[in-house]
Amino acid sequence: FLLGKKINKEKMPVDKKQSDLFFEKGFITQLDDFLKAPGKNNELVINYSFTEKSQFNAEVRLNKIYNEKDEYFGTGIIIIPKIEADLQLEAKAKMYETLIEHSSEPMFIYDIENLKFLEVNDAALKLYGYKRNEFLNMDLTDLYAPEDIQTLIESGDGKFKPDKYSGPWRQKKSDGSYILIELNRASIEFKNKHAHLNVVRDVTEIAERKKHQQITEAAYENTSDPIFNTDKDGFITEINETVSKKLGYSKKDLEMRPFISLLSDDDRAKVNKNVFHSGMLKPIAVDVEFKKPSGIFQKAVTIAIPIKDYNGDIDSYSLIVKLIEVITPVDDVKHTQVDSLNRIDPPFLSNVFHEILTPINVILGFTQEIGESIEHPNEEQIEAIGIIKENQKLLLQIMDYAVEYSTLEQKVIKFRPEEIKFVDILNEIKENIRKTAESKKIEIVYGKISSSLTLETDRQKLISLLSLFIKFAIQITKENSIFISAIIYDENYCAVKIKDNRNAITTYLLKACNEIFSDDENMSRRNYGFSRFSVKLAKKLIELLSARKATVMREGEPNEFALVFPLKFVISDSTKIEVETVVAPKVSEPKSGEKIISTKVAAADKKTLDLSLLSCLYLEDQVDSQMLFKFQLKELKSIEFAPSFESALPLLKTKKFDFILMDINLQGEY
Repeated sequence: FLLGKKINKEKMPVDKKQSDLFFEKGFITQLDDFLKAPGKNNELVINYSFTEKSQFNAEVRLNKIYNEKDEYFGTGIIIIPKIEADLQLEAKAKMYETLIEHSSEPMFIYDIENLKFLEVNDAALKLYGYKRNEFLNMDLTDLYAPEDIQTLIESGDGKFKPDKYSGPWRQKKSDGSYILIELNRASIEFKNKHAHLNVVRDVTEIAERKKHQQITEAAYENTSDPIFNTDKDGFITEINETVSKKLGYSKKDLEMRPFISLLSDDDRAKVNKNVFHSGMLKPIAVDVEFKKPSGIFQKAVTIAIPIKDYNGDIDSYSLIVKLIEVITPVDDVKHTQVDSLNRIDPPFLSNVFHEILTPINVILGFTQEIGESIEHPNEEQIEAIGIIKENQKLLLQIMDYAVEYSTLEQKVIKFRPEEIKFVDILNEIKENIRKTAESKKIEIVYGKISSSLTLETDRQKLISLLSLFIKFAIQITKENSIFISAIIYDENYCAVKIKDNRNAITTYLLKACNEIFSDDENMSRRNYGFSRFSVKLAKKLIELLSARKATVMREGEPNEFALVFPLKFVISDSTKIEVETVVAPKVSEPKSGEKIISTKVAAADKKTLDLSLLSCLYLEDQVDSQMLFKFQLKELKSIEFAPSFESALPLLKTKKFDFILMDINLQGEY
């Protein structure tokens, strides 16, 4: 078609179809804009859909025509109708362009014939480090090193599967560095060319992690140190082979077993406190002793490393065990063997007395039940029951002393020094000695006790020693009274003194006190009937508290026997003590005009405990003890028994108990 200088509807072709075509409103608007455009803008290509009166798509080419004098003559209009295939190709090309432009995944398209890049998105430009015009002037081979070109050639279509990534492939960035990528490739038609659309996945970090994991696994299995992996609660999930070689446990032995079950009793609480219950976020080293299947302990340093999850919370732990090999010279072995024959093994002693205590408790418990079941005992039965009760007290007292002594003899002794006013512990001492005094019908008379007497020491150990000290005097004396006093001895010491006569200590009690604290323990047992363990315990406490015995003289004659204590805490050189800090609570002083009122709760206000409403779980591995407990607490609503913590877990998950009673040294790992 040829159009004159002006758009004149009267001069347009009169053919109706053509007239309808040209007078379509949208087309006339674009044509008018082209003609009015300033300058010599001679050509314009429009993709136009004629839809008002005729349904077809076309490519319209507009050309301005000039005569020999370079004067505008008219406009040529060439209309090229488009077939459906061309429209589909255009639509696909637009779809690919839109997909690439808005995808967060790196993507590019290249021509299959010459490998030239046809399109690329910003994510790919960022990955490879190129500007857009630089990338589109390259071809696919520019992303590979010369030695990798052969790999590119060999990676034909056979290596690529629909909807799957292939690779990894090594590719080169603009700065010369290399990355590892995987490709998802699809064949497409793009801008009338056979092309490949590539979606790129950077797997460099994944590959590095896999390599690092291989190194870690190699070190994990070939290191000379045992390594445990646990969950966040400390249950073992995995071990390396060295655990079996060095410690003697198989993987089956340790599967979901608590890590602390492999440690000595003292170290279990330490590891729980410093590792599994600490919330620590950095590695920590803990000195421990490992228990081998044979029962032998070996010292070690355990390095605990917290493993965090994606949120930064602790997910598990890796525990590296540095075993400390102890080489003992031959001469030392001989001495050790001799020494072991002459000394008591405290851990063994503690366990022995625990094992003895259980059947003794059962015997005493049922004996008591039988005695109380006799409604009208005769004189002989009353006497027998009384003898049993007295020996029961004596036996249990010996057991208590033995267990306490063996505890003090084991490894590190925990010491909690604090400021103590002597008058504040007096009532507790009185209660401890009351039954002994009543049974011996001895009156306790308290003499001069300084209200300002304050010393720094371990409260419970001081009370234990003074209670023992006074009980000894009560059981020894042939008099009717024991007189007790406490004073500041000099500027650095205080003294707790006893005598059994108002005027002075009797010769018999003084001699006995000196003999009790001498080196000959058999003399104490033979002459005064004390158990060796009570005397050993008293001596051990004197050593721990840095105390000493003394005879207080008056006018050249013995007047009292005393234990002398330092006013300030002193660590004994011969004892390994772990000092725990105690912070005394602040007590506010009453303001002027205020009164401090001590309120006592009357017995009538206390609630009566109704056993028939209570249910109990009792962890006890001795059947006899279970029977005794069930017999003595038959009023309870219900009683469940479990021989170990592991067997108690199902009960704890399915039932609710009002109280739980636990024995020590149960079956299982707890």
